[in-house]
Amino acid sequence: MRSLGSRSLIVKADLSRSSGAAAAVRAVHAKLGGPDILVCMASVYDRVRSPKIDERSFRANLDVDLASAFHLARQAAPLMKKAGAGGSSCSPTGCRAAAGLVTAATCRTTSPRPP
Repeated sequence: MRSLGSRSLIVKADLSRSSGAAAAVRAVHAKLGGPDILVCMASVYDRVRSPKIDERSFRANLDVDLASAFHLARQAAPLMKKAGAGGSSCSPTGCRAAAGLVTAATCRTTSPRPP
């Protein structure tokens, strides 16, 4: 990205927690200003087949896929509004990921042929 003239920053944070999202947004704001746009792409990538996912893993996925979008938006929105950035946000994971997980688990479990 830098070679294209864009500024970037890598921030490691537990986005399933409000405090982690707050720290991430503060770090971005301190180093780059803004944010001008929010793209929520946080996700957990487990290599466990859907029928074998236990409740703990399922909840961990929800905490990151869904809660991260909520926590990040809540932290970023006031800064975006203050800067006049409007409030552009995108969450390509979020609910779709949870719905996909449930759908995949159901389909794989009830499908007459192996996935």
